Amino acid sequence: MLAFLLSLSMAQAGEYEDSLATAREAIVAEDYAKATEILNSAEKLAPMSPEILKSADIAQIWYLYGVLKHLQGQDPLEDWRQALVMHLGHEWDSELITDEGAQDAFIALKTEVQKRSIVSLQVPEKYGQAKLYVDGFMRAPADFSYQGMHLAQIKCPNGEVYGQWATFEKKVKWIKMCPDKFDVEDMPEPEVEDEWAMFSSMGGDDGMVAPEVNMENEMVAPPVWDRLNKPALYSAGGAAVVSSIFYAMALSGKNAFNDLDNPDITSNDDLQALRASTNAKAITSASLGTAAVGLYFVAFWNLKNK
Repeated sequence: MLAFLLSLSMAQAGEYEDSLATAREAIVAEDYAKATEILNSAEKLAPMSPEILKSADIAQIWYLYGVLKHLQGQDPLEDWRQALVMHLGHEWDSELITDEGAQDAFIALKTEVQKRSIVSLQVPEKYGQAKLYVDGFMRAPADFSYQGMHLAQIKCPNGEVYGQWATFEKKVKWIKMCPDKFDVEDMPEPEVEDEWAMFSSMGGDDGMVAPEVNMENEMVAPPVWDRLNKPALYSAGGAAVVSSIFYAMALSGKNAFNDLDNPDITSNDDLQALRASTNAKAITSASLGTAAVGLYFVAFWNLKNK
C-alpha cells in the first residue's frame, strides 16, 4: 500500500484518473475494501497533485463513496451531495447501481444543491502571475461556489501546483500556498480577445467554463477575520498593552508609598508627589483599559452587522 501511496503522490492527472478507474473496477468486482482504500488515498493525496485536477475526477471520489455506501446498505446522500457541490453535472453510473430509486434521489439532489447557500472563494484582487483554481476551474475575485468541501489549487508563477481542501468558511491563504514568495502586484496584462474567448479564459485547463451559482441564494458569512474592524482591534491591543504598563508602574508606586523605610521619601512633599504620580498612573491605566475594551467591542461590531 505504501508503494501505491508514493506512486500516487507523484502521479500526473491522467494517472490520478486511472486510480479512480481502478476504484470503480474494484466496486464492480465487489471488492469494497480495496475500493475504499483507494478512494481514501485519493482524497488525501488530491491536494498534492502536481497538476490541476478536473472537476469530474475530484467529484468522482465522493460519488464512489456514495456508491459504496448504497451497495452496503448505508445512506449515500451526503456523499452524493458533496460530489454534486464540486461537479453539478456529474453523471449517474447505471452500471454500478441499477436501482432507479437511488438514481431518482441522485437527480433530485442536483436541484437541492442549486438551492444551497453560496460562499465566497476568497480570491484576492492581487495574485501576480499565479493562477487560482477551485475544483479544476480557474477562478477570479468575487467568485462564489455552493457551500461544501472544495479543492483549492494554485499554480505558482514557477509552474508548480499546490492545493488544499477548503470549505471557504474559514480564511484561505491563497498566496501563502506557494512556498516561494512572488510579486502579487505583477498582474498579467489584460488580453484583447473576442467575447467568447474571454469567457473561456476563466475555464479550467480543459477550456471548460467555470460553473455559475445562483447568486440569489443566501450567502455564508465571510470568515471572522475578514469581518473584524482591524484598525480598532489593533488599537485595542495597543491600548491594553500600554494600560498594563501603567498599571505595573502604579502598583510599583503604591508599594513604594507603603514602604515606611523607603529612602526616597524624606519629607511630606516627597510623599505627596509619589501619591500624585501613583494616582495619575492608575487613572491612566484605567482609562486606557476602558478604551481597550471599547475598541475591542468596536472591532467585533461588524460580526453582528454582516
